[in-house]
Amino acid sequence: MDNKKRKLLFVAFFMTPGGCGACTSLVNFVNHFHNDFDIDIAVIDKSHGSFETILSKCNIIEVCENTKDELIPKQEPRQRSSFSKKTRGVLGKFGIVQKLHKTFTKPKPQFMLPNPKFIKIDKQYDVVAQLSVFDPYMTKYVAEYVDAKKKFAFIHADFTIYRMHLDVEAVKDYKIFTVARTLALRFKKMYPTLDSDYLYNFQDIQKIISFADKESIELSGTPSIVTCVRIAPQKAILRSIHVFNKLAKQDFDFHWTIVGDGPEKQQAEELISKYNLQNYITMVGSKLNPFPYVKAADLFFLGSVWEAAPMVYGESMTLGVPVLTTNIVSAEELVGNKGFICPSSPKGIYRALKHLLQNQNLIEEKRELLKDYKYPNDEIRAKFLELAGE
Repeated sequence: MDNKKRKLLFVAFFMTPGGCGACTSLVNFVNHFHNDFDIDIAVIDKSHGSFETILSKCNIIEVCENTKDELIPKQEPRQRSSFSKKTRGVLGKFGIVQKLHKTFTKPKPQFMLPNPKFIKIDKQYDVVAQLSVFDPYMTKYVAEYVDAKKKFAFIHADFTIYRMHLDVEAVKDYKIFTVARTLALRFKKMYPTLDSDYLYNFQDIQKIISFADKESIELSGTPSIVTCVRIAPQKAILRSIHVFNKLAKQDFDFHWTIVGDGPEKQQAEELISKYNLQNYITMVGSKLNPFPYVKAADLFFLGSVWEAAPMVYGESMTLGVPVLTTNIVSAEELVGNKGFICPSSPKGIYRALKHLLQNQNLIEEKRELLKDYKYPNDEIRAKFLELAGE
């Protein structure tokens, strides 16, 4: 690599592009910046990685000797607050839930590595950026084994809902980025002494468009609705099936295609069979290339319980497909008047879908708006270069 380039190190626990939004964003980042930086990626657990798309553009370095032998991937489930949903809602308006979480929640990393044997990289970097500011192993590695002029860290989750602990003292010298402005404002309220900002995820626009044209998909139904997600509790597919069943019983014409796999896939299939919804809902499983399904749809639907900044928003809108989403933290900011936002409840989703099925011209109006849509990669790039010291 060109030695005149500034040196940038990313620190990640593992790499799973396609199954992890943070990792996909990192791959897109490397594709955008490999001509500007000499990029290394320090990976604590390389055995669960996928690096084919970026191998020629950066160096992948495994920095832990004993991951395979001592990594414990499963934890006891994180416990939700014992407050009722109504009480949490009231307390949340005043920021009390977040304060209680900050005060009483202990560190709960996704993976346990009791005695990590880290390896120091003999290189000085201009910038080091860890993929998650909440991961204690990444923070430890950066603190003790990395020589860098600037320290960045990212937050790819809604930390106000997903119970997380932050060692403020350990990251006091960092510049911390959330992936949406709304989250940055919340982070600043919770951690006012830390230097924080936001930086949207990079999107590989060329890939999205070219991959969407690799296969011609015909979806049935008017409108045709598509969802591309991991079928897990966070995505609330089971909740949405109940809603679509109610609409089907009222003789609305539609077809919902679900692209993805996950721990609730079997339950979803059983629910579709139980309600006899085979003519209304189709599950096509996981696809390496989901973009033809998105492009073929009239409407993209995301009914998640929580998200931070879903990359599917930008992907769908880039392909000219309006989004109907639950009101997760960044929905108004990232979708706004270019799509549709509804309450994250069965009633809210039902009312929004019913309204669109009865007024399909509204979907067409949003499609017209999206003809001028451009994802802000240029602005994201300029901001990062400035912060990195361009």
